[in-house]
Amino acid sequence: EGNRAPLWSRGLGDVYKRQGLFYPMHDHEAEEIYLVLTGRCLFEAEGDAPADLGPGGVKFHRSGQAHAMTMGDEGMLALCLWRGAGLEDNAKLHAPPASS
Repeated sequence: EGNRAPLWSRGLGDVYKRQGLFYPMHDHEAEEIYLVLTGRCLFEAEGDAPADLGPGGVKFHRSGQAHAMTMGDEGMLALCLWRGAGLEDNAKLHAPPASS
């Protein structure tokens, strides 16, 4: 709850994430592909440039690639596909960086 995204069923499905939601850095064994249908999302992924995607935008996360998402002012509705190994596993959230 709070500002965390819910975990949802694996495979192919639609996902809605509310406006301004931040889904913190995490990874999972399954590959993940998002197709944005409505709204906007800033996708940040280890080794990739940040991608601010709107309708028609596609984002692929490799197996084990750490990534985070920040929804835009409208939230985001997307199709999401998890494929490969680890379909039954939950995402592993990463600890936030230590403050200095």
